[in-house]
Amino acid sequence: MTLHMQLRTKKEINWRELCFGQKIFIKEERIVPQREILPNEYRVERLISRKLEKRKELMYMVKWEGYSVYECSWEPEAHLNQVLLNTFYTPEIDDSRLTLSARNFELAIQQRLRGKHNTVIIRFDLDVFRHCFGIENSYILQSVDDFEKLPLHKNWHYNLNASGRGLKIAFPLTVKPKLHMKKVYISEKGALEMKTVPVETLRMICAIEVCTFDQL
Repeated sequence: MTLHMQLRTKKEINWRELCFGQKIFIKEERIVPQREILPNEYRVERLISRKLEKRKELMYMVKWEGYSVYECSWEPEAHLNQVLLNTFYTPEIDDSRLTLSARNFELAIQQRLRGKHNTVIIRFDLDVFRHCFGIENSYILQSVDDFEKLPLHKNWHYNLNASGRGLKIAFPLTVKPKLHMKKVYISEKGALEMKTVPVETLRMICAIEVCTFDQL
């Protein structure tokens, strides 16, 4: 009985070159996948927030200049330049954004003075919060003076009636910044696409007390 074996093709080896240390070049063909060419650099409009991943890596939520909030993304610290990172607690905020944040804050306070719940949720940019208070976590505010960096009206913390009696915010009060990633669905080129949008808020816990105009 004859056995038929399939043997690998024998390679021709130049033993002289191998023994005398001459280089033997082996040609290898590889298929390199084409990658999408992206711009060399994106400009950061602002750093919204940051978080610590399980692998102890800091990630920053970035709003990119010239792109909508739908394109915000979490980026590792290594992707951002040190000059930008150094301004995380002291970001530059223009007057228009400060004014808008102040009006949102005043509106929420006035709603609290007319309501019964101690907790108020305020739409508030988190970099503005850091600019005003120099912190990114929960903060206890002791008096009206703690809000000096926000352009608030003088009567923002109280509400009086025609007789001069009313209610005012009781200090101290606690504010806690929070970032929530909200899912939204949009129509993109005839297809339904899911996006995540950063929603920046302050959760404020405060009591109210009775006051008269001469106590303010």
